[in-house]
Amino acid sequence: MTSRLHKPLSILIVTLLLAPLVTPFVPVGSPPWRELARTPVQPDHVAAGLPDEFTALRRATFVYNDPSSYMDDFSYIAAVPTSVFFHGGSQYVSPLIKVDGSDSERWFVEDWAEYLEPDGGATQAIGIGPISDSAVEDIEEELGVPMYPMISGYNSTDIAAQLALLDWDSSDVAVFALAEDILPPPTVTSGSDTFTFLNSALAPYTTTVPGPANITFVPHSTAMWLEGTVDWATQDLYLHELKDPNGNIVDYSVESQVFFERSPAYVGTLVPLHFWYP
Repeated sequence: MTSRLHKPLSILIVTLLLAPLVTPFVPVGSPPWRELARTPVQPDHVAAGLPDEFTALRRATFVYNDPSSYMDDFSYIAAVPTSVFFHGGSQYVSPLIKVDGSDSERWFVEDWAEYLEPDGGATQAIGIGPISDSAVEDIEEELGVPMYPMISGYNSTDIAAQLALLDWDSSDVAVFALAEDILPPPTVTSGSDTFTFLNSALAPYTTTVPGPANITFVPHSTAMWLEGTVDWATQDLYLHELKDPNGNIVDYSVESQVFFERSPAYVGTLVPLHFWYP
């Protein structure tokens, strides 16, 4: 998956036949490419109430990569039930791979092909989106099967519908995702200003240990947040609590952190207490 920040908008309603972990799906017939691989394999960790074994399908699904839109990402989500589903009390799994041409992708496909060799190898590679010809050729060579079907569409809604028709007769659950394949860059409004507290911004205080020192200040009425520092010359450990006008604690420090911040054995310069409150 890409590392972009996704901000789904209510533009397209994509019907995705997901929910593979909570409801059984009914596969369409029993074509030869749906042949199973190996005997059931015990996973290391299984969620409570779910089947305690899974069976590998002799196939893999590949989704194109498009950093300029979210169509590939929503198409990937729509393909999840193609990769993992429950049926007849068993969990069936196969790889779902975002095509990026990386070494890790190639190594994974090679490992999957090697894993399937004792059972006769892979029987199907499903392609989603405009995967490049060179990438298709590489995948077909690594798996030893042609990439078919090649699913494409004008948007992720279209692709989701085709994937649903590819594998399922029916489903007890449908998931609706609010999505937009192309999101315009957000408009960022920013600015800054500086205010001075009604009392002195830098004020010395004297306290006797043990005992707290109450420092009262009033921020400017239009200030949007408070940011302050409390510092002292010794290595003594002081903790702070910041209270709002109602007496609620909105910021505080902990002894374990202050200990390291005020110890020359751990820091070159003693760190003052900082507080921040929106």
